[in-house]
Amino acid sequence: MDPTSVQADNGGGLTKGIIGLVNKGQPRKPDQWGALKAWAWGAGRVLDYLQIDRRVNAKKVGWMAGNYVKYAGPLTPKDFPVDARGLVALCAPRPVFVGVGSPNVEGIWIDSRGTFMATSLASPVYELLGNKGLGTTEMPPEGTPLIGGDLAFSQHHGGHSNGPNWPTFIEFASRYLD
Repeated sequence: MDPTSVQADNGGGLTKGIIGLVNKGQPRKPDQWGALKAWAWGAGRVLDYLQIDRRVNAKKVGWMAGNYVKYAGPLTPKDFPVDARGLVALCAPRPVFVGVGSPNVEGIWIDSRGTFMATSLASPVYELLGNKGLGTTEMPPEGTPLIGGDLAFSQHHGGHSNGPNWPTFIEFASRYLD
């Protein structure tokens, strides 16, 4: 499936495609569906069809992006010698807030432990530059933010969303904003 056959991948196309059809050619409102949801809807319709096509075993339908092999297939760890801790450390000495949701909501793919480790392992760079890092290498319990330094970490009880971390982020950021 070509997702752009369902909905164009640009803001100008929001009066066309499935969104334009549903909205009768009128622009969508900011709180209405966008291209990603339209593409998911289109993929759902493809799956609906595959379930009724007798030539297809609907229990063995899979999906693979056509470009996956170009960037992920042949790679080894040597091909991309960058770790997330290095990316966080590159932000030093500027304040950085790293937030993550709960694996109890999202599952283990969220890798809250790895997110914490990347943040914690960037601390020495902050300290080298005279700033306060995270202050610990021990992951705090979920819902216990570490925001006392210039490098902050917070794991909220929700899912894949920044919303639950907003109050903690505002508290952290308020030290740096006039």
